[in-house]
Amino acid sequence: MKQTLLLFMSLVMGFLIILALRPVDTSLEHASSIEAIVDSVGSDESTGDISLHMKGSDIIFSVNRGIFFGMKKEVISSLMNGKVALIHYASHFTPPDPFGKHRHIIQISLAGSVIYDENRDPHFTLPN
Repeated sequence: MKQTLLLFMSLVMGFLIILALRPVDTSLEHASSIEAIVDSVGSDESTGDISLHMKGSDIIFSVNRGIFFGMKKEVISSLMNGKVALIHYASHFTPPDPFGKHRHIIQISLAGSVIYDENRDPHFTLPN
């Protein structure tokens, strides 16, 4: 009985580790999107992440290492706060975030102009 339980728990843990370590698909073909008003912009200096909070949503949308790509919280905040933005984000499940409260941003469009695209270099460009 103990061996069966140990084997079962090992398989479950192995499966969860594989889910946690699998790469995130950053193609627009497999992305989900939200179009909403940007409520606030945050940043985490230790990771370099920029986060967007949208009105009517409790999900935190993050640009991983956005600060390192030239994004500044103050610039993004003044550019986007109170404006409608189209956010494309990776649609995936990961055990560290089982309820999907944090989403990885792939692309940000503002007034029809793409200002951030993870699959383009440079990743971040200010609109004209």
